Amino acid sequence: MERRRSELGSILGIKPTTYSAWKNGGTQPNYEILFGKVEHLGVNLHWLLTGEGEMMLKDVQGGGGDGRYEAIGRMTEELVNKIMER
Repeated sequence: MERRRSELGSILGIKPTTYSAWKNGGTQPNYEILFGKVEHLGVNLHWLLTGEGEMMLKDVQGGGGDGRYEAIGRMTEELVNKIMER
């Protein structure tokens, strides 16, 4: 699981220490940057914040991928939920 989190940090363009600080409550992310990067990856922000609708934006659904985008969506959801709990 830690490898997957590290991969998410890499995909988002953040250092592992930054990711850990966000997840552990040490710092808060710049939401514009975080959500912009997540949306760029194809995650539906409405789904991420509300749980409603499709997880992935239409242009990446059914793209024949290996589930990587879904994993990104789930990991991002976990991170955002941790941040929002504070």
